[in-house]
Amino acid sequence: MDDKLIITVKEPQKRIDLKIDREVKQAYDRLAKRSKRSRNELVCLALNYALEHQIFGQENDMEQDAVKKD
Repeated sequence: MDDKLIITVKEPQKRIDLKIDREVKQAYDRLAKRSKRSRNELVCLALNYALEHQIFGQENDMEQDAVKKD
């Protein structure tokens, strides 16, 4: 029987505090309610997306400097 449940080690996480505009918080609150996900989870998804899709430099410089995940 090859049906196995593989449990991996959870990566440690760090806590940070952010100050955001009230409207941004309210938007994440609404999205959290609609998606049945925590606001924290949604903000982490957005931050990871931003890191992976960011472009660093001047407008004409299209070279990506995205953070690579191992």
